Amino acid sequence: MPTPKSHDATPPASQRWLRWIQMTAVLGMIVVLLCSMAGASGPSTIGRAELGSLGEQPADEFGDAVAIDGNTVVVGAVGVQVRNGEGGAAYVFVKPANGWKDMTQIAILTPSDDAYFFGASVAISGDTIVIGAPRTEENGVPQQGAVYVFVKPAGGWTDMTETAKLIGAHVDHKGEDRVGSSVSIDGNTIVAGVPNVIPESPALGYGEALVYVKPAKGWTDAFETAVLYIDPAAYPLLGLGYGYSVSVSGNTVAVGATGCCVEGQVLVGQAFVFVEPAGGWGTTDNYNAELTGIDVVAGDLFGISVAVDGNTVVVGSPQQDTYGVGAAYVYVEPQGGWFSMTETAELYPLFTVQGWFGQSVAIKGNAVFIGAPYTTAGGVFGRGAAYAFVKPKGGWKTTSTYTAKLSRNSGNYLGQSVSITGQTAVAGFAGTATTNGGAEVFWVAP
Repeated sequence: MPTPKSHDATPPASQRWLRWIQMTAVLGMIVVLLCSMAGASGPSTIGRAELGSLGEQPADEFGDAVAIDGNTVVVGAVGVQVRNGEGGAAYVFVKPANGWKDMTQIAILTPSDDAYFFGASVAISGDTIVIGAPRTEENGVPQQGAVYVFVKPAGGWTDMTETAKLIGAHVDHKGEDRVGSSVSIDGNTIVAGVPNVIPESPALGYGEALVYVKPAKGWTDAFETAVLYIDPAAYPLLGLGYGYSVSVSGNTVAVGATGCCVEGQVLVGQAFVFVEPAGGWGTTDNYNAELTGIDVVAGDLFGISVAVDGNTVVVGSPQQDTYGVGAAYVYVEPQGGWFSMTETAELYPLFTVQGWFGQSVAIKGNAVFIGAPYTTAGGVFGRGAAYAFVKPKGGWKTTSTYTAKLSRNSGNYLGQSVSITGQTAVAGFAGTATTNGGAEVFWVAP
């Protein structure tokens, strides 16, 4: 998820990633490094740490969603039993003074009500964490969904319930709308995806993105400030699965639409860019750009993941290619502003078998981080990996040359969720019937 700009004195993230120029195994991590930084005097220190929850069980699904901003990581665990049953929780980790290390949480975030699938999506910006609970019953409507906002107390993160609960007014209220299937935050703006809503009053389209703007006195229980949608009358079935992924950076919102499914129809996915008007966010179907991929076809799940930072959008397409290899597409805003376009560059992996490359994507500055949870690693199918790509000096170009491949020698589906900030990245991995899931923090240092 997008996060505020870093203002420290360390080298740019792109340079630090480029200094990963060796192959090594550190505490279960395998790192394959293919690029070097011109003029670098030697390899950088490579670090990793595994994050887990105290008392974790395999059924917790810890690691399904991750987000990082600065020194804070939040991890979702939808299977954790809270109060009346399986409701979910989110775990907060803060970098210790002497650096990241294998550790358990410093705080557990839980809802004050009987939320369901809490932790399916997570996001963080500064002192604010956002958690989606898309299968929560709201006002008697099953799986309508909700979003929970947590603001860090003055004394630091601690076990707590939400500061505010955000719900949707413009949803169909028939059930299974799933507000909060995806969430993103940047500064004072939160965006939540609602991929299952259908255009029946008061709902507006086949899927929606709800925008919430922080009130002057702080976050409080609220309905959305605005709805971003695609007009179903003007564009029948365009944007199926719209809201499956969302991302916000500054005044720009990107919304992914997977192209699947209404009444069994599977269409080509898209992503849409909305730019906040001068007068502020308002409900609209007037998107600034529709983003598509030149070689994308129906069933590629283009739009299942999106990330935006500044003037650059990344869209994942994990079923791209006959074998489900996957790809990610980079779009750079033209000088005159966003308009409908095909990709600036395509990032794709070297493997030629199913990998689901692009299942998750993240971007910060010049670095893109891409999850491929079904990748074969260490000879084991589905062990998963995450790939770092760095923008070349001449700008983004289509390539399979990644800067770093991050994997493990245990666990499953690493890269099912990813996030990046500065020189630090985090990737979630899944548990099994007998093993716990988790999250790995990777970083580079001079």
